[in-house]
Amino acid sequence: MSEPHVISSEAPLSVRSVTMLTGLNEHTLRAWERRYGAVKPQRTAAGRRFYSRVDVERLRVLAGLVERGYQIGQIAALGSRELSSLMADSLALAASGAAPLPSVSRAHADIAEVLRAIASATAAYDLSRVHAEIAHARARFGARQFALEVVSPLMATVDQLIMRGEFTIAQEHALSAILRANLMAMILNLHRDGAARTFAIATMEGDLHELGILISALLCASHGFQPVYIGPNMPPEALAGAASAMGIGVVLLGVTALPPGILPLSLDDYLRTLAHQLPAACEIWVGGRTGLDPKALKLRRNLRRIETLTELDRLLETFAANR
Repeated sequence: MSEPHVISSEAPLSVRSVTMLTGLNEHTLRAWERRYGAVKPQRTAAGRRFYSRVDVERLRVLAGLVERGYQIGQIAALGSRELSSLMADSLALAASGAAPLPSVSRAHADIAEVLRAIASATAAYDLSRVHAEIAHARARFGARQFALEVVSPLMATVDQLIMRGEFTIAQEHALSAILRANLMAMILNLHRDGAARTFAIATMEGDLHELGILISALLCASHGFQPVYIGPNMPPEALAGAASAMGIGVVLLGVTALPPGILPLSLDDYLRTLAHQLPAACEIWVGGRTGLDPKALKLRRNLRRIETLTELDRLLETFAANR
C-alpha cells in the first residue's frame, strides 16, 4: 500500500495541492485570484504559482462562506478577522435554525428593508424578532458595513421616530441594549493583541451616549487596531490615567451635541485637562460635529477633529495602509 501524500506545513503549495485542500477547482481558483484578488500567490522563477498555508486557510473560509450564500465579489477583499467573524456569525445563525441567508449582493440592495424590519419589530416590542433581524444583519455584512450602513442609520431613524412621537424612549432603550451587546461581541471577535496602534475610546463626563463610540471601536478593530473600550461618562482625569497606564497611542473621544448645562465641563476645558495629564506622545481624536478648532486650543499635541463615522473609517483605512 502506498504511503499517503503528506504536505509539509512549511512547504509552498502548488495549484494542485490547493485544489485538493480547499475543494476549489483550478478555474475557480484562478478567477478568484484574477478577478477578485482573494489571494495573491507567489511565483517560481518559471512563473508557476505557489501558495502558503495562510492562503489556503483564507480560501477555505471564503469557500465556506460562498457555500452559505455569500458572493465572492462582496467578501474577497475582507480581512481575515472580518471573514472569521462572518463565519462565526453564519455558523451560529445556522445552529439556531434560522432561515438561510440571502446573497451579499442582494443584501446590499435590501439594507433599507433590513432597517424597516428592525424598526418595525422594535415598535411592536417583538424583541425576539429584533434579536433575529440583527443576527441576520451581522451575518450578512462585514463589521464595517454593519456599523456604518445598519447601526448608524438605524439609530438616526429611531431618533426621527422619537421626535415624531412614533417611538418611545423605552423602545429606543430596548433596541440600544440589543445593538450594544452585538457591537461588543463583534469587537471581542476582532480583538487583536499586540496591534501597532491602540485606541482608548470614551465619551466626556456627563455624556451617556455610547453607540457612537461602540461603532468607533468596531471600526478600529476591523482595521486591525486594538480598541480599548473605556465607555461613556468619563472624567478627564480618569480617562488620562487609564490611557497613561495602558500606554495608549490615541484617545478617541466621542462628543454628542447636548443641551447647555448637561456636561460639567465644556469641550474646550475637558480637552485642556485631558491633554495636560496625558503623555506627550498620545494623540487625541475628537469625534462628532463639534465646531472644535484644534489650533485655537493650542494644546501642543496632535489633536484631530473627525466629524463623521465615515470620515473615521477612511482615516483608519489610511493608517492601516501605511503601517
